[in-house]
Amino acid sequence: MKDAMPPDGGVAVDEQPGGRDAPAGAAATSLEVHPIGEEEFRDQVRSAETASYQQTPEWSAVRGGEWDSELVGWFDPEGRRAAVSVVRYQRLPVVGHRLAYLPMGPVVEWSQFPIGEVLAALRRHLESRRVFAVRMYPQLRHRIWTSSTVRRALADSSITHLAQVEPDVQDAVAESLVNALRGGGWRELGDDAAVESTQPRFTYQVPLAGRSEDEVLAGFSKVWRKNVRSAARQGVEVRPAVRGDLQELHRLHEETAARSGFTAQPRSYMEALWDQFSGDGPFRLDVDLARHDGEVLSGNVTVSVGGVAYAIIAGNSTHHRELRASNAVYWAQIQRSISRGSSAYDLGAVPPSLEADHPQAGLLQFKLGLGGEVAEGVGGWDLALRPALYAAFTTLYPLYTGASAAVRRRLRPGRAGGEA
Repeated sequence: MKDAMPPDGGVAVDEQPGGRDAPAGAAATSLEVHPIGEEEFRDQVRSAETASYQQTPEWSAVRGGEWDSELVGWFDPEGRRAAVSVVRYQRLPVVGHRLAYLPMGPVVEWSQFPIGEVLAALRRHLESRRVFAVRMYPQLRHRIWTSSTVRRALADSSITHLAQVEPDVQDAVAESLVNALRGGGWRELGDDAAVESTQPRFTYQVPLAGRSEDEVLAGFSKVWRKNVRSAARQGVEVRPAVRGDLQELHRLHEETAARSGFTAQPRSYMEALWDQFSGDGPFRLDVDLARHDGEVLSGNVTVSVGGVAYAIIAGNSTHHRELRASNAVYWAQIQRSISRGSSAYDLGAVPPSLEADHPQAGLLQFKLGLGGEVAEGVGGWDLALRPALYAAFTTLYPLYTGASAAVRRRLRPGRAGGEA
């Protein structure tokens, strides 16, 4: 985590089961959070309707660093497991208290349990772990816009942001969660570039459930369909990579980062992903490269978790762009996701700005061509459990991270960053 947590106005949590923040029809219950083993955790994530790759033991191992991690489960009085989460901890020097962080978690069907109980059980557990503040990014899609809706908005010069566009879908459960968080003393995080690089609020997905390849392809824009067919006709081949190919993929990734203005991941990050997610585990890693006459022109890294295939790293060369290698890679990964029965293919972040001169306007247009949908999540939230310590942290932490980043830049010129 690279940014400081903003000040929080309160700490109270509504612990009444079935209270005002409970979705209609949810049964009253009393939940408790306890540590669980990796296999039990994986069983829950594997069967979840939606779960992020960041909510896996493998991901915690990839991120490692100065953070410890714990796998926990929510249980009802009969011992039935209701939810799970990876909780990552960073200990403060000297005082011994810890900051807790739930990346894209917890993994829970929010509509099935009183939201106040889920939050209250989490708080009780974290207090027993000497946590002074917690940051959480629940993975719920709050508002959704179809590609056609966004295209119409782009054609209207008076509209500059998705917030000005009526969504096609607004999720009532997500709305209930937002209201419960606000009422329980949680503070919503503002926009921050470091946060957006790892926990983007606006993302793009192509729904796949119940759709054939022909149906998905028919949903592409005319330009996208033409590019997919052109790549195949010109002899672009997409094949799975081997570990030794990561060096070539990383070269393309750095080239793309320099061209698009974002910070490239180090090659060690790609290698850690390969080592943790490849093999016979329940979460699938796929690294695909598009070649033409032996030259690698494009590549993507995808991790499949909870029925969703997440495209998390991409790299594209400017050489032979007329061959449309990047279109070929995405289409190959979507085809494989359909064959595996995935419910969606997630292409990650898109900008909410609809201004034609926005630096990432081209990225948005590229993804819209896949005929999917833009979703706004509920965002990140903080809760102060020890307000005085929290206030000191929010003052000192930016100074510490700024100095640490400066040291890293001096030690590793020309390379920066990674995820929180």
